[in-house]
Amino acid sequence: MKHSQKRTFMDIEKMNSNEFRAFCRSGNQNHFTRTRKMPLQDLLFTMINRKGLTLALELRNYMKIAHPGTFISKPGYLKQRMKLNPNAFC
Repeated sequence: MKHSQKRTFMDIEKMNSNEFRAFCRSGNQNHFTRTRKMPLQDLLFTMINRKGLTLALELRNYMKIAHPGTFISKPGYLKQRMKLNPNAFC
């Protein structure tokens, strides 16, 4: 895995760009514009780093590490995931 750390930093930089955020909106300009408990970058990380646990456990563990003291519900997470353009992972 030569240069994998460099590639990871490049991907994170791209995830923070306005162009990528606009691409992830799936045609609706209102998606991913509000400040949320789980922004777009966190949503993508949770989707990529699933470990096979239940969704509630995955969300609890991630939020405990990334945003201590903040809780996100399963329906809220699933609603945000539905708004994401599936081509964002291509």
